[in-house]
Amino acid sequence: MPKIIKDVDNIIKNCAMELFMKYGYIKVDMRMISVQSKIAVGTIYHYYKNKQELYLKVLNESWEVTLIKLDESILINCTSEEKIYRLITTLYYDIKNRNGLGKVLFDNSVEELKSNNFFTQIKENLLVKVNNIISCIYIEKDEFKSTSRLTETLLVSIVVMIELHPNDEAENIEFLKQLVQ
Repeated sequence: MPKIIKDVDNIIKNCAMELFMKYGYIKVDMRMISVQSKIAVGTIYHYYKNKQELYLKVLNESWEVTLIKLDESILINCTSEEKIYRLITTLYYDIKNRNGLGKVLFDNSVEELKSNNFFTQIKENLLVKVNNIISCIYIEKDEFKSTSRLTETLLVSIVVMIELHPNDEAENIEFLKQLVQ
């Protein structure tokens, strides 16, 4: 009789997330996820047809939480400067807490993900959301700026600062605030 494991899908996703965060998308395979989760490879394939599908599920769920936080932070009645601070700190700490999960959104080296429509949709949702927030902030300030490149620069800068200056959070956030303002 096969053993019954409760909440198999969440166990798979959580173990996969840990491995993707630690080793990156390319170095992780389904066998590693099987060993980490103590769930047979065949069972994992029952839930996800391949590593890419599992990765995109984990990636999407992690960014959905961030997008919800961004929606909530922009609705708060506060100054433009406070909104910029909320935007940057939300992005900074959520990206940092992912430990590199999602870094591929800003890296074109993983061909199999680049050509995936769902991957492109995740990336576009993030870019549009952040761009809209920055645009709204500038409208509130009666300023007009082209914000799409600023959005891309902000997101890539956060990733780079976390990697290059991991112990300088306050300075990183202050620099990013100045960049956006």
